[in-house]
Amino acid sequence: TLKNLIAKGALHRIAVLREDYTAVQRTVPGLNCLVRGADALHLAVAARSDITHFASLDKTQRLAASQWLLGIECVPRV
Repeated sequence: TLKNLIAKGALHRIAVLREDYTAVQRTVPGLNCLVRGADALHLAVAARSDITHFASLDKTQRLAASQWLLGIECVPRV
């Protein structure tokens, strides 16, 4: 379960900060796709975190991630 993965350290929770909402407002208008609000917020949190990979089954979110999260590998590829 999700709780077990967090307890084992396989997953980590990252808090959503006010600055993430500001990043969404600043960044989303420059993207070449219509990413949903919640998906954009996930991208904002990812952008300020030390991630190396971003995984999503949502093709539009992966496309937005490939534009926003430069240098981060999107899985599966766009």
